[in-house]
Amino acid sequence: MTQVQVPTDEEIEAARTIRGGWTRDQLAAWGVSWPPPGGWREQLRRTRAAMNPEKPIHVRVAEALGWSGIMVPDLLEPEQYAGSAPGSESIVWLPRFDIDWNATGPLIEQYFITIHGGWMAMVPGYGSGWQDTPLLAVCHLVLKLADAGKLSEAAR
Repeated sequence: MTQVQVPTDEEIEAARTIRGGWTRDQLAAWGVSWPPPGGWREQLRRTRAAMNPEKPIHVRVAEALGWSGIMVPDLLEPEQYAGSAPGSESIVWLPRFDIDWNATGPLIEQYFITIHGGWMAMVPGYGSGWQDTPLLAVCHLVLKLADAGKLSEAAR
């Protein structure tokens, strides 16, 4: 199986041709079909976010959901992240999807997620694996759907 490189935003921009696009070979190296489908750059960004285990899980979930400009604005509060929600330019505190039902409950409804005792979150064809809490189960499921490119399909 061929390992696909998931580029950073900077690598994507640097790979533009003189005419402003990308070559078929370059897109293929990133796992993007030809012609590139709409939203391919956003999908690469979400995949990259889902693959980055160094960031706290609530940050990876936010990135997978389309949050942008995520940062730690206060070095005295290293777990407090801020960023812009999808479709917004305002900078707000990132929801704690891993510990806050108010943040994660809407995801359960939006993606029609079922939660099984023990704790596992599921949508047809995908499961989170067993987790310590129901909120972590939902977070892991969102990351798994993003990694598979199925997050937008799961939303209704």
